[in-house]
Amino acid sequence: MKKNMTFTLTGWFVLSILLFSLWGCTRRDLEEESSSVGSVTLNFNWMNLETDDELPTGMQLYFYSSDGTILTREATSSGFTGTLPSGTYQVLAYNSDGQNVTQRNLSSYEEAEVYAPVYTRSSSYLYQPSHCYGVGLALFTVVSGDSASATMIPRNFVRRAVIKVEAGSYADQISSCSGIMSGFSPGAYISSGELVGESGTLYFDTEKGSTSFTGEASFFGKDTGEQNALHLDLQMVAGSEQFLNVDITDLLKDVNTVEVDIQIDVTIEVIDSETILSGITIKPWEEVDGGGGEVR
Repeated sequence: MKKNMTFTLTGWFVLSILLFSLWGCTRRDLEEESSSVGSVTLNFNWMNLETDDELPTGMQLYFYSSDGTILTREATSSGFTGTLPSGTYQVLAYNSDGQNVTQRNLSSYEEAEVYAPVYTRSSSYLYQPSHCYGVGLALFTVVSGDSASATMIPRNFVRRAVIKVEAGSYADQISSCSGIMSGFSPGAYISSGELVGESGTLYFDTEKGSTSFTGEASFFGKDTGEQNALHLDLQMVAGSEQFLNVDITDLLKDVNTVEVDIQIDVTIEVIDSETILSGITIKPWEEVDGGGGEVR
């Protein structure tokens, strides 16, 4: 009996040593893990939000570590609070509820894009983007056991144009008006906002008013290496179809940098069933009565 009691105590003694050793290793692992991360706070400043637009429902974050690791996080429109492994990062942010847009090349901070896909009607046209914001942060450092914060100002990637076709007393001769505009970029780099991709074409319909037809097109910007052409397709009440083709490259020369949306005014005159004369001007919305909101 005495021998059995000695054996039992010895067994519990060894087990206690093992448990204490494991607990010590676990505590050291936790301490090392906690000391290799830092607290992170990112805030979004929405000074570039369109006047008539709503805040995004959410933001997607990409953290590109200097060691090649890519971490993703979800954020609200207000920002992000959490922890990240210590290190140096480049940060991308874009809203997750953009319309008629998608993203690609997200494995690279510099080459990540937001772009508009194409669809087929009578030909291939770019989807028209809306509610599309994003921004890059080239340097963000997270220190072990410390806190890091930054404010990011998402840019508005979308430009808009209103096309107003003024027909005056000749409007009654026209049943409908649609059109296309060519030479527009399909996307932009998220980090810099620089336009990217081969040029595409935008299709737009118009609504008929008493003397005019009005439509709208949205885009990332004009392709500076391509010609911009406006093509109008007019369906006449008498049954004929007429076309108008105009080079608007010079008129759009500032569209990539202009601080306000633009309106393209087209004045047409029907001389007979076969001939249409036109005059076209472009001006910022702020110079148009009842114009749109500011793009910053």
